[in-house]
Amino acid sequence: MCPYPYYEIMRKSKDQSYLRYRMVLSAKEIGIKPTARLFGTIPKTVRKWLRRFEKSRFEGLKDQSRAPKNPRRKITSEQREQVILLKKQLPSFGAQRIRKDFELKLSEKAIRKIWREEGLIRRKRKKHQTKKDLREIKSRWRLFEQVELDTKDLNDIPELWTQIRQLGLPKIQYTFREVVSGLQFIAFAQERSISFATLFAQLILNHLKECGAKLAPGRWQTDNGSEFIGSWNAKKDSIFTKTIEQIEGLEHHTIPPSALSGLTGMAGGY
Repeated sequence: MCPYPYYEIMRKSKDQSYLRYRMVLSAKEIGIKPTARLFGTIPKTVRKWLRRFEKSRFEGLKDQSRAPKNPRRKITSEQREQVILLKKQLPSFGAQRIRKDFELKLSEKAIRKIWREEGLIRRKRKKHQTKKDLREIKSRWRLFEQVELDTKDLNDIPELWTQIRQLGLPKIQYTFREVVSGLQFIAFAQERSISFATLFAQLILNHLKECGAKLAPGRWQTDNGSEFIGSWNAKKDSIFTKTIEQIEGLEHHTIPPSALSGLTGMAGGY
């Protein structure tokens, strides 16, 4: 006897037709009732798949649609046109909201199906497509044309918090990332300040110049943190900005507050 019931196996099976085929072969060999006991099901189920196999061969072992052939509540042309018109007038509204606000009798699933058939639902871009587009843009950039700098709190990471408290480890991470090549420099400090950010930038500039890197023209992009721009209402460039722009052709750009920068997305984050 089968240790697991037939329907439990079918729910977890990735190839249900194969199990049904084995059932059909067993029924032909040892009979319907012994096969039912062997597969943990009833003779009616074995008989059903045996008949379908004899009639349609392997196609008969696939699941058939359970949708009614003559549905009572068929979607009328008026309902279909109304749903399409509402979506065109209110493109930002979803099926749930339109059904509720306009008291439609159609289900949300039926509404989405109509929109999908009419091409009114925009397909979300898959992640690999976005990455492909960003790679194409970055391939046109020169080395060191786009650079990202950022800071990160380390004392909010549970795995590091205890060690930071007990051993006095640095609380802030400063990160430099060159977008095209992925070159990255990391430094650590006990606090987030414009002095440390400027020192970090100066060390990287000196190192890259000693290596003969062509830094200009280029953009160094940061957020609007005080460690990069100084005071929020400052009328002059910060010492950090002046340190970067002391090299002719280098520019310091900041991301607008409460906005996502396209260049930051291209950098891939930290």
